[in-house]
Amino acid sequence: MKGNTGNEGIIQSGGTINAEQIAVGRNAAVSGTVNKTISTLQDSCRPEILQLANLLKQLQAAIETDSNLKLEEKNEALEQVVKIAEAGENPQEGEKQKLAKTTIRTLKGMITELPHATKFVEACSHILPLITKIFGF
Repeated sequence: MKGNTGNEGIIQSGGTINAEQIAVGRNAAVSGTVNKTISTLQDSCRPEILQLANLLKQLQAAIETDSNLKLEEKNEALEQVVKIAEAGENPQEGEKQKLAKTTIRTLKGMITELPHATKFVEACSHILPLITKIFGF
């Protein structure tokens, strides 16, 4: 039996892994990273950081439960949530604000491209303005 390792770290043994299987594995990894990064924020004593963690959890839930988003679109959106969470560790620092601003612009671009993803669009429309206030822009 011959084994191969692909770019995604999935080991293939005697069969073919299709793009959907890779996307499912990637989604599980991205979702785990989102949970871990948000949990770091939840350990904070600062109310604005805790508020950010709560908002990001809501956004994560909307992304993961929106049946109108393809798996790859969910992964892309969840990767943006991770970036905001990482920036949220110090939301008043200039570089973190820049990262958050760029990431929020990416999400806003996604909602214009994916108007059929109603849960995602509604969540972003409500949550992103609140996140921008936390970052002070």
